[in-house]
Amino acid sequence: MHENQTPDVTMRVPRPVPQTDVTLRMPHPFPPPYGGSRPIRPRLLWIFLSWALFVVLLVAGVGGFAGGLFSTIGDAAPTTTFSGGSR
Repeated sequence: MHENQTPDVTMRVPRPVPQTDVTLRMPHPFPPPYGGSRPIRPRLLWIFLSWALFVVLLVAGVGGFAGGLFSTIGDAAPTTTFSGGSR
């Protein structure tokens, strides 16, 4: 290239970025404070509801199993009985 070469007119020159406040770009400049050693516990309502749901589903499961078992045994038994010597 020559030293006296003029730059191309269509060449783009980067513009300087306007300086803005840092807090506008970063919503949380500092992390939230650590809560300490306090354990996180669910509310007593959620504990009660989960146990109630467990009991309801356990009763429904045992009832469904027993109903299916009795239905299967009833279907396996003969529906008619024959006296001796008859067809």
